[in-house]
Amino acid sequence: MCSILHSVYSQTELITTRYFYSHQNIMPNDEDSIPYVFTKNNDTIIARIAFFHIAQKKRELRKLKKTENWGTYLFEGRELYDGRIMVHRLSNDYFLLVNDTLCHFTTKYTVPIDSIRNIYKSDLKYEVIDNMVKEVSYQALDTLFSCSFFNNDNFVKEISNNGECKDIITLHNYWTIGEKKYYQFSIKYNCGLSELEDWYIIDHSFEFHSFNTKYYSAIGKKLKNMKSEIKNFSCK
Repeated sequence: MCSILHSVYSQTELITTRYFYSHQNIMPNDEDSIPYVFTKNNDTIIARIAFFHIAQKKRELRKLKKTENWGTYLFEGRELYDGRIMVHRLSNDYFLLVNDTLCHFTTKYTVPIDSIRNIYKSDLKYEVIDNMVKEVSYQALDTLFSCSFFNNDNFVKEISNNGECKDIITLHNYWTIGEKKYYQFSIKYNCGLSELEDWYIIDHSFEFHSFNTKYYSAIGKKLKNMKSEIKNFSCK
C-alpha cells in the first residue's frame, strides 16, 4: 500500500513523446492527436498529459510559440472552422510503484476544481497562473491500483486515501493480447462525495493506455472495441 513513507520520487527527464487520440467534439467524427509524454525510471513513472484545451487566434498562437513552455507543456492542435487553432496544455502526473501497487501523487485543492479550471482559462501570464494554483494546492500520495486487490468474485476495493471516507477502486475490464494483460479500472474519490472519478487502462508492466476514457493510445483504442475477458481475470 502507498504511504507518506514512499512520498519522495526521483527526478528524471521526460524523453519519450507519444500521441494519444482524443475525441474533442471539435468537428463531427473528429479525433484529435494529443501529445503525451511518458517516462519510467526505476519505480517512478511520470506522465505528462493534456490538462485543458483552448482555441487561440493565430496572432496569439505566434506569441505562445515564443514562450519557454512551447513544445514541453504547450502544443499546437487542429485548426477550427473559424481559423482559430486548438492549443493543448499538458500537466505532469507522477506515479510511484511500491511492490505490486501503483501509487499516484495527487494534487488536491483547497478550492473547487472549477475554480482551478477558470484560473487556467484566464488571460493571465502562465507564471502568474502557476503561482496562483500553487497557493491553493497540495500533494498527497494515493493508492491507485494493484491486481491483487481483485479476484473473480470481487472487482471492487475500498481504500483509505486521505479523504473523509474511503475511495472506491473498481476493475471494469480485463483483456489479454499475447503475453500482455490489460486492466481498465476507475477510482471514485471520497466515496463519490467529491464527484471526482478517474479512469485508466494500464498493462501488467504499468504502461498507460488510456486516461479518463478521453485519451487513448493506439492499443487503448483497440482494447475498448474488444470483448472483455474479465470472467477469466487473473493476476498470474
